Amino acid sequence: MLAILVLASIPITVVFSIFMSVLIGEERFRLRSVLAVLNRVVSLIAFFIFVLFLGRGAETAILANLAGLVVGGCAALIFIKHFFLDGWNIREARQNLMPTLVFGIRGQAGNLATFFSYRLDVFMVNYFLDATQVGLYALGVMVSEAIWQVPGVVSVALCPRTARTVGAGAESFTSMILRQVFFITILAGLVIALIAPFIIPLVFGVRFAPSVAVIWWILPGTIALSLSKVICADLTGRGLNVHTAISSYVGLLFTLILDWLLIPKMGIQGAALASSVAYLCATAYLFIVIRRELKTSLKSLLVPSSADLRAYKTLWSSLHKGWWSERAKALN
Repeated sequence: MLAILVLASIPITVVFSIFMSVLIGEERFRLRSVLAVLNRVVSLIAFFIFVLFLGRGAETAILANLAGLVVGGCAALIFIKHFFLDGWNIREARQNLMPTLVFGIRGQAGNLATFFSYRLDVFMVNYFLDATQVGLYALGVMVSEAIWQVPGVVSVALCPRTARTVGAGAESFTSMILRQVFFITILAGLVIALIAPFIIPLVFGVRFAPSVAVIWWILPGTIALSLSKVICADLTGRGLNVHTAISSYVGLLFTLILDWLLIPKMGIQGAALASSVAYLCATAYLFIVIRRELKTSLKSLLVPSSADLRAYKTLWSSLHKGWWSERAKALN
């Protein structure tokens, strides 16, 4: 029964992801967010209902997830039915089929390499060390990857915008976005590096203290990969997702070589250093490509401009004034 439920969830999950991708392509981000929340809320409610009748178990969790996907998918279909009603032009579909398949295959090849580039280190740690070290390493990686939330959100919005505005402002906009993401992730990385020695033992226990060194070693790479995610979104919007695949294979190659060399000598810190260097190398390749495509300098991609600094100052002033205003109202 569990296998049947899992198999049934696969096509439903794929269809739901396609519906959400259509909304991204149409840049209806608010609606997409609402449907994503609806999916999770329905799943949670369904889980509590199913628990009453079926008890706690893997089947209950999968059924609840299916309920959320079905309700979210049906709601999404109401808003994007025009996309499918207008899409049954066989001649046009035949003309677009091969280019679309090639584009998708390139992207999938990159996704496969990305998965192994991100997770090969865990397998290598398990091969050279033991399960305890895998747990310590995985925690450090998970904490460092928290800074990927901002570039992940930005990438979702940037890809369709670039596709729509190539040659009409996309270049300057992408440069501006890269500068902001770099600035934010640098700050977030510094905060994580400073508080990790206190938070990790407090939350997870003293036994997880070795994870702090993992965080420190891998943070430079995760910051670099934050920029990589933004660059990949821009290049995909330009139809150049082949470079995403190439950068993933660059990262995978360096991960494999450096893990083999460093883990036996440095343990989980060696794995973190290997991943950090691999991420930096993959991102360096993408910077070569994006500089060529945008015809700009590294400074314009990484260093906040005077206009950016003025915007930061204005934002800070407005937030500061708003805070003091609220405090004054509260006191009165």
